[in-house]
Amino acid sequence: MAGDALDILQTWLDRMADAIMSNDLDTTLAHFDLPVTRVLLDSWHVTQTRAEVARELNNLNEGLLSQGVNQLIRLGRDAEFLEEDFLEGSYITHMLRNAVPVIPSFKSRVMLRRSDGVWRLVEAQNGYAGHRWPMPFTETEETENDADVAAAQPMAIFQSFLNKITEANRRGDVEGFCKHMCFPLGLHAQEENQVANGPDDLRPLLERLERLISQAGVDRFERRANRAEFLSRDLICGHQSSHFLRNGRPVAPSVTSRIILRRTASRWRMQSITNSILNFATLYRVPADDTVAREDI
Repeated sequence: MAGDALDILQTWLDRMADAIMSNDLDTTLAHFDLPVTRVLLDSWHVTQTRAEVARELNNLNEGLLSQGVNQLIRLGRDAEFLEEDFLEGSYITHMLRNAVPVIPSFKSRVMLRRSDGVWRLVEAQNGYAGHRWPMPFTETEETENDADVAAAQPMAIFQSFLNKITEANRRGDVEGFCKHMCFPLGLHAQEENQVANGPDDLRPLLERLERLISQAGVDRFERRANRAEFLSRDLICGHQSSHFLRNGRPVAPSVTSRIILRRTASRWRMQSITNSILNFATLYRVPADDTVAREDI
């Protein structure tokens, strides 16, 4: 049930982000249950009419564009049904200009009500101050030590994803690993490209990895995120390195990879990977310069 609630929240957030960036009044009104109450850090405001929604949406759209924001990303963190037709959830907002934050990310909470089969906004609590809703953002809530905000940054999302697939590798859980893949999955090495259309296509590669770990006596296999950034609301590009250790020392060369993650609803899945290996037959025999093959993915 909680997963369903989070997916509902994320769908609402995505639609509203699109509406804000395109100044789409009809979509905004369709997802509002007027009157809507907004609580800011220093004030509160009630939006009651179509004309007020139109004015606020236009102000927000113009304010974002004037600051060069070209990516408005809202990521749901948690959600729960209070009743069958009431849902409360929290989310993190990233306002980016070419993947660079324009203001610090901040946390908000919303209350949604289902009416005529559509989830609509009833109340919002936003983590910033502003004398005039919805612009300007004069101050954001202190989020430096906020675990939710930290967990919604691209590096944290990417490392969390790597931890999940690495744990599946450690268990030898092919199905569990594949739950984090977005098929068809692009696989790229320096000498070849492949497409995996399902778990059966990945199974031989994962079994080869298991044999490598076993034969080399690896007691710790880990993937470390090196850098990551949002390409769009639904895409993250991340670079990582895989390490094969025994008693804390490498027993095989590390492998660097470039990974594209795609978000479906509230879940991040791998869309493609480019590895610093020669090909998938030799797998982890890396080229001399140990660099990632640069390809347009």
